[in-house]
Amino acid sequence: MKKILVPLDGSPLADGILPHVERLLALEPAEVTLLHVLPPPEPEDVPGEVAALRRLSEAHLDTVRLRLEQKGATVQVVVRQGDPAAEIVFAQDERAPELVAMSSHGRTGVLRWLRGSVAERVLRAGRAPLLLVTARGVGEKVEARFRRVLVPLDGTEGSAAVLPLVTQLARLHGAEVILLRVEGAMLIPRALVLSPEELAASMREHVDGLKAAGVSVRAQVAHGDPASEVLDLADREDVDLIAMVTNARTGAARLLEGSVSEKVLRACRRPLLIMRAPA
Repeated sequence: MKKILVPLDGSPLADGILPHVERLLALEPAEVTLLHVLPPPEPEDVPGEVAALRRLSEAHLDTVRLRLEQKGATVQVVVRQGDPAAEIVFAQDERAPELVAMSSHGRTGVLRWLRGSVAERVLRAGRAPLLLVTARGVGEKVEARFRRVLVPLDGTEGSAAVLPLVTQLARLHGAEVILLRVEGAMLIPRALVLSPEELAASMREHVDGLKAAGVSVRAQVAHGDPASEVLDLADREDVDLIAMVTNARTGAARLLEGSVSEKVLRACRRPLLIMRAPA
């Protein structure tokens, strides 16, 4: 994670991601790009007001730049105008960051389905992993290091794609990794439900791989709704980070079911590290 893109909009919510960026910088320097996206131009816009808004944005970003430079980061400031999600994705293509760190409003209900959230749109369209904190998590105590990382798995190779990044993070911070395999027993025939022993066996290769890399690791299993089980275990274990892969569904299937990662995102008060599933 040598290159990090941090979208900000000047709000306290957006700035809530900064303590987590500083947490990463505390142990490893990085090149950080601060991105502020101004609203798209409207016919009734007054040129002087638009220019004033840009100056305010640049002043805020300059304050953040100094803050992160004190943590050892090399910081670039970019101000653009347009659709926030589209500009963040464009900045990813342009600058190839290894991580995008941002806040999400975590909207729910009809408003979310009509407008979506910028973070979820970036998650579905962007390439880089996302480090996210929602409004629920802004203001929560932030430890100097990541102490405990929860990684939900579903038995597929795709769900384990986040493990190399988690391994890197865990080794750097000396963090413990908790692997969780949840069987959604309500969604499949009883005869096909795996036993706790079978669920644990499905994670053995990943447990051994993490141990071989020098990472402290435990495996947990559960039956029930995957998102609920992830959130419950995160609270019980007081984890600092949930790292997971999303299928980033689109269309009718997503509206009806959603993805586990998006359900967790909307309800979680802890930071999330989310990757799109490999093609």
